[in-house]
Amino acid sequence: GRTTLVIDRDGIVRKVYPKVKVDGHVQAVLATLRTI
Repeated sequence: GRTTLVIDRDGIVRKVYPKVKVDGHVQAVLATLRTI
C-alpha cells in the first residue's frame, strides 16, 4: 500500500493518509491543504 503525508512549511506532519485508495484521494488531500 501507499501512505501520503501532508507536511507544512515548518516541516511538521499535519496529516497522514495510510492505505491510500485512488478514488477521492486528491480531493481529500486538497481539502486538508486548504486548512493549513
